[in-house]
Amino acid sequence: MSTVEFEIKGTLAELRLVNPQKLNALSRQMIESIDGHCATIESNQDIRAVLLTAEGERAFCVGLDIRDWAGLDARSFARNWVKWGHRVFDRMSRLPVPVIAVITGHTFGGGLELAASCDLRTASPNASFALPEKGLGIVPGWSGTQRLA
Repeated sequence: MSTVEFEIKGTLAELRLVNPQKLNALSRQMIESIDGHCATIESNQDIRAVLLTAEGERAFCVGLDIRDWAGLDARSFARNWVKWGHRVFDRMSRLPVPVIAVITGHTFGGGLELAASCDLRTASPNASFALPEKGLGIVPGWSGTQRLA
């Protein structure tokens, strides 16, 4: 099951990536959930900060779930998927409260781009970072080359 759990504890909100069987790879459903949770955060005046965490120790997020996105034809993938990801990640970066990525394990591709859209990042000693898209013959699609510069 791939989802993004959302919990508010007092003035702190937590977004938790939950897809540990696929190293928290981002499905379309997860991106939609992030977008919806951002709307909740924007409208809740009591939230003072957001933690972005992930299930498991092996990975924060290894990017997009390629199998979940494989059904899109090349044109839809390039035109819609890239714009959609930019819109959601930009929304996260513009939240009115600090967003802190708590990174453990592998953080690759779209996962690194998601972490880069946060205001702060903290990483455990076992964290590793990469943009492996070049091995797939594509460029980072969700602003990795812009946010990481």
